[in-house]
Amino acid sequence: RAVLLLDPFLGGADATLKAIASVTSLPVTAVVYSHFHADHVGGARRLFELLAAAPPRVIASEHTAVWMERFGSDLPRPSDVLEWPSGALSFEDVTLRLRGLPRPGHAPDHSVFLLEEERIGHSADLINIDQLPFGGFAGQDPLVLFKPNLEFARSLDFDWFCGGHGNIGEKSDFDFYLSYLDEVASLVNEYVPRPAEVPD
Repeated sequence: RAVLLLDPFLGGADATLKAIASVTSLPVTAVVYSHFHADHVGGARRLFELLAAAPPRVIASEHTAVWMERFGSDLPRPSDVLEWPSGALSFEDVTLRLRGLPRPGHAPDHSVFLLEEERIGHSADLINIDQLPFGGFAGQDPLVLFKPNLEFARSLDFDWFCGGHGNIGEKSDFDFYLSYLDEVASLVNEYVPRPAEVPD
């Protein structure tokens, strides 16, 4: 009966609504902010101008709501705030589930959103499908935060995953990232071994 839009990205409102209209005439009635960084949610201002006759509700985590307030964001504020780390709500027949990352380092509200019945995951800036980590936004965390967050997201129930930048992926893309990180760590330990004694 309506469209749920995840992340109205900066500069993309007109193109996004045109793309939606190419596949359905249903209205956009809800928008999800994955986290408060403008490249992912900065298009909301223009989106709300285009949808002024029937503004959509805004869904976000309580951490996103707090940080938007602290930064004095002028973007449309969340109307539906999900409890951290695992709040949920229903959108028609689909459960939208928040799963806050256990060690958010990219942003204090970094999380995964699941469309449970559709078996779809979305987490902007955690993984860039078909791209190596550390070359783009994925891998912005220190390794001690990045790997546990990847493992946590990998453990969730999804078949398809959107990383916010790049292609759509699946579990095997997480396996690739984790194997890559293990290989990098192994090479570092081989060529730069830990000293027998660590100085103060």
